[in-house]
Amino acid sequence: MQAALKILNQRCTQLRQQAQHLAFCPDTEVLQAFKDLLDSVEQLFDFEHSLMEQHHFPGSLCHIEQHARAL
Repeated sequence: MQAALKILNQRCTQLRQQAQHLAFCPDTEVLQAFKDLLDSVEQLFDFEHSLMEQHHFPGSLCHIEQHARAL
């Protein structure tokens, strides 16, 4: 579980960095920066989903619905 938490933290750090880049990048980079951010969010959500299934997280259905609304 510690390894999974480390991966989650790394991916969250990556998302923050990508959001920061998107906020301040040149106009010519916005489309790609947005696509990269969305791809990372989807990967993070997939990883969270697998962890919730693996550990039988009782609130997984609610959390998955939140993911769907966010996307």
